[in-house]
Amino acid sequence: MFHDIVHRCYERRSGLRSAIMLATRNGSGSIQIAVRAVQRPVVVVLYVVSFLVCQGFPVQSAAWGKDYLFTLAGGYSPEGNQASLEANVLFLQDILASDELEPVEHSIFFSDGFDDTADVQIVDPSDPTLPVTDLLKSLYSLGRQSTNLDYRDHQIPNIAGPLEPSNIKAAMQRVVSRLTAGDRLLIYVTAHGSAATGRNQYNTSINCWDRQFIHVKEFSTWLDEVPPEVPTIMVMAQCYAGGFAHSIFDRGNQRNGLAKNLRVGFFAQQHDLAAAGCRPDIENDEEYSSYFWGALVGRSRTGHTIHAADFDQDGVVTFSEAHGHAILASNTIDIPLRTTDALLRVYSRIDQYQLDDSSIGGGGSSHSSESENADEEADSLDFPLQEPASATSVGRTTAIPISSQPQNVPKLHSMSGTLNEICEHTSPATVREIQGLAQQLQIELTEEVTVVFDRYQELRQGTRRSSRFRGGRRSRGRSSGRRQLREAIGEQWPDLGASDHWRDSPLLAVEGQAELMDSIQQLPAYKAYSQAQLERQATNQERELLEVQQVKYQRLIFAMETALLAKNLPHVAPPEVLAVYESMQHLEQSSLHHR
Repeated sequence: MFHDIVHRCYERRSGLRSAIMLATRNGSGSIQIAVRAVQRPVVVVLYVVSFLVCQGFPVQSAAWGKDYLFTLAGGYSPEGNQASLEANVLFLQDILASDELEPVEHSIFFSDGFDDTADVQIVDPSDPTLPVTDLLKSLYSLGRQSTNLDYRDHQIPNIAGPLEPSNIKAAMQRVVSRLTAGDRLLIYVTAHGSAATGRNQYNTSINCWDRQFIHVKEFSTWLDEVPPEVPTIMVMAQCYAGGFAHSIFDRGNQRNGLAKNLRVGFFAQQHDLAAAGCRPDIENDEEYSSYFWGALVGRSRTGHTIHAADFDQDGVVTFSEAHGHAILASNTIDIPLRTTDALLRVYSRIDQYQLDDSSIGGGGSSHSSESENADEEADSLDFPLQEPASATSVGRTTAIPISSQPQNVPKLHSMSGTLNEICEHTSPATVREIQGLAQQLQIELTEEVTVVFDRYQELRQGTRRSSRFRGGRRSRGRSSGRRQLREAIGEQWPDLGASDHWRDSPLLAVEGQAELMDSIQQLPAYKAYSQAQLERQATNQERELLEVQQVKYQRLIFAMETALLAKNLPHVAPPEVLAVYESMQHLEQSSLHHR
């Protein structure tokens, strides 16, 4: 009888909490029966745990088992293996070593693994000050950075092996074979990534050592082996990471339906955009995962205190709150997303509003190319798939009618009204993101949503005009002064004017460079070059500020879309999809296990 009650509640979703109440009255044995009874047991498990926590039962130790964390980190070669990637791993190791957290079985796969050759790119701290050498590097390298780079072996202890797909897959299979109900599989990626090259625009990749790749489709099949009762939580900070949000689908393709086991993730950037980060120096930690992990422990990778990440002030920063903190606090090019965002953009709608399918801020087709790329061997869906929406419509300034609106559904929410109205009946995390971004952009919550789109469009147009103006000035003769300074130095010191062997000049001896630099600075060409460099620096700073401002608008519009899609989901999605979405939300609101 209990089997029938829970199964019926799962299928219809009516009375699910009553079934949970019955499960608690009948004891743990009844809960185990319920878990075995349904097709997706993790849905009932999460509802049971949530209910018991709300009732004050001490269920954490009983409900959760052990965490198994896989960290995939590093570059594809020494030249692409920046020290910041190593620093991210060391930061996470430091966090996990805290006495406040439960032990985690941590498997780290970094760059070339146990090979003791130099594989990490760093800024050489041992080089003496060589002002003339640095200047000539800049002059002869067409303005590329003249930072003194060096390489050393990585310094990460207790690694499991190199960042190689076959190695990672084998290790994951060994761990998966030991997973049981209550355990969690966590996967963290701080590496490089590549955009999709085929017709499936979400089949992006993690770039591994020796230029190997892990694509979304392959990665999704690895997760298929995880027991259905074991959830997977991903945190990914590589370029084009958003493609991996589609690992919630069977073989990474929405046409195949949702995967059999529960997966959630937090991603630094959309599927079609490069992410911030990856630097040879470690003083700058402006990248997603530093904000994310730092929010969980209250300090950044570089030691700065992080406040206000605990949005609901309950004493625990959840993964969802850490993601929200990264959205609000970072001044980068990233437009982060969750797996729930990917689900909403496939199964939900916004009335009279078409989600754009191109890169953030551009135009594009109204349908996903993935819809034309279903696997030939794909099985029939367990439920009807709504016509797929796309990744984002940030940048669109006018609504586009949808001719394929599902029939016989209640009136759907539209992109209209005030920001306050958008926030009504919306998840606390999304509300906080909308409120915080609006405040940063000096937009009142009482403003109509059209104000957001109008101001964003004005900013984009102003940026284009500014870029054309600067380009016009440059084309009318403004020079960087680089060529003139090279010629002036060559006339005064012929050894330094030869582009192929200037490095061999005895004039570049360490002890004489300070005096030589003083002489170079007296040249009229140097003064013109310095002024041009200052103007270029100011222009770059202006461009970066405008770019960050645009990204803030893009994040805000993305959050507004998420709020409306979530409200409309119950009206357009099958019950099973809605149940999975709610389970994903529960899992996104979990955190690292504290003692």
